[in-house]
Amino acid sequence: MTDGPSVVGSGYQAHRAAFAVFAEQLRKDDRRAALAAAHAVHDQVLAAGHLDLRGVALNCVGLAQFELGEFAAAVESYQRAKDLSRRSDVRGFAALRANLARIAAGESVAYPQVWEADSAPGQLAALARSEHPHLAPAAGVELGRLLCGEQHFLAAIRAYWAVVDSGHPWFRLRAAAPLAKLLREAGDHEGASRVLDYASPEADTPHLVDLALAPLGRPGGAALLAGPGPARSWPLPRRGPGLRPC
Repeated sequence: MTDGPSVVGSGYQAHRAAFAVFAEQLRKDDRRAALAAAHAVHDQVLAAGHLDLRGVALNCVGLAQFELGEFAAAVESYQRAKDLSRRSDVRGFAALRANLARIAAGESVAYPQVWEADSAPGQLAALARSEHPHLAPAAGVELGRLLCGEQHFLAAIRAYWAVVDSGHPWFRLRAAAPLAKLLREAGDHEGASRVLDYASPEADTPHLVDLALAPLGRPGGAALLAGPGPARSWPLPRRGPGLRPC
């Protein structure tokens, strides 16, 4: 089987409904239904012999497993997607998400000790500071979500802001919405508006499923994760009384 638009395009058309069911369930945050739908679409493309579509389907399985907290299973799904697919965009997404799932699989339950070097937040923080063009902003988004959930709000703001500053064409959008929410709750409404204007001037923040399914509409194996754009720096907000969990 060759890797090209005719194979992926025709395969996607044949299985469009199954991929759409998965996407709808994940966007609705019905994680169990999304996982079942992802397994179903994988079984369909496996039976049809679409090797590269199997990689896309396994990335979908991994997404649902990660959202369910099944981190070790997600690592396995992503690794299978990376091993099976010959497309660079499918393999790149799988490698990136597998790294994040590995960190999550070994995370400590002692979340208040956020900056311990061997804790999952510490690993995420180190990866976020690594300047890797894709893994660093991806880790920053996950770190911000973890810190926010544990009510380390100013640290979460810094993590999200670093991602927005990176200028990454996709991950900055993922960080902008939660960052703006925290800024509004800190009383910095102007800062929140500026972040949203800069990071997402023309579209809503995309869902992870959009990135996972993007190869279905792309010819060949073109790189999906483009390099970061120009950075933009903003001042940290005033400490406000209204900060609440994300």
